[in-house]
Amino acid sequence: MTEVQYRNFDDVLDSVRIDLRGFDLEGMIDAQQLIKVAIRVNYELGLRVNPSRSKAIEIHKGKGKLPNDFYVLNFALLCEGHNVHDIEHPDKTKTYTEGLLEGAAMGQQSAFYALGNVVQQQTVIQTLAPGVNNISHNLDSQNLIVQVIGPDDTILSFNILTPTTSLLQIISDAPVSISNAKIIIMASRPVFTGVNSAVIEQDHDGKHIMAYNTPGRRHTYNVLTPMRIEKSKSVSPDCININSNDWHTAVIKNGFLVTNFDEGVVYINYQSLMEDDDGNLMVMDHPLVNEFYEYAIKQRIYENLYMSGENVANFMQLVEQRLRAARNNALSFVNTPDFRELKQVWEMNRKAQYHKYYNMFKR
Repeated sequence: MTEVQYRNFDDVLDSVRIDLRGFDLEGMIDAQQLIKVAIRVNYELGLRVNPSRSKAIEIHKGKGKLPNDFYVLNFALLCEGHNVHDIEHPDKTKTYTEGLLEGAAMGQQSAFYALGNVVQQQTVIQTLAPGVNNISHNLDSQNLIVQVIGPDDTILSFNILTPTTSLLQIISDAPVSISNAKIIIMASRPVFTGVNSAVIEQDHDGKHIMAYNTPGRRHTYNVLTPMRIEKSKSVSPDCININSNDWHTAVIKNGFLVTNFDEGVVYINYQSLMEDDDGNLMVMDHPLVNEFYEYAIKQRIYENLYMSGENVANFMQLVEQRLRAARNNALSFVNTPDFRELKQVWEMNRKAQYHKYYNMFKR
């Protein structure tokens, strides 16, 4: 099968509305009742029609969020040898002072990346009364470092509680209130942003690298290693990672890639759900398949009309006959192996027969 083309469900429904214009003008075609028909047809056509996509997942604390449209994993590669390139100013010549400042910033950034966190800070000026003092913050974390500085610039010590990710409680044992206390709140946040669209390409030396872009920067990884993935229903039976013996392992659980290492970047190639980037339902676009979608939708429309008391039994019988033929044509086209698959089967059978009948060196 050649490269799959797609179109939105709305385009298919518009074609059906044109054929059933009379019922459409009377408001008898409800799109919400027909989406499930297109979804069922997608499942009948099989996994071969699902879009193949590639993303770079950034692992933090042994876990990485899989893309929202993830369906079945084809293969995964652990990416090492990280390089960052400035996209906005690729040829800019730096002065000696700029080089020193950039080196210091890169050193600080490397230290934070080694910890897997960056520090975000918020300062609050508040009077601390004896007892419990509630302080709201917007750092969205319960992992906080709190420093309280008094009016005379002395560092004060208090018991700290973090009941929620937006509330801090300072318990004061002082007999009097402390006015204008400066409260510095620091929170650890993950450096990694989650999921980025990525590609495997060749560099100028012909070596395969993984690359993805972030605002103003291009990230490349020149060491790609197949990691080992545990078998599950979310992993393709042909996935190369199932038979890998690499030390780095992972398992897919509840929409996350759980790894045996804390930090890193993993490139995944997967079959996605039949959705576009906006979450709209997609269907396969091919002349031999379009009729399957359209007749399946028409069959459900006539079925709904028949159940509502409309005299459409003859039309429904005709559409069901056409639907069977369209379904057979679509499945035959989708399931027809291409040349590469036929070659793989031929090579596999040839090796099997050779080892069975002709391997003269076999004991």
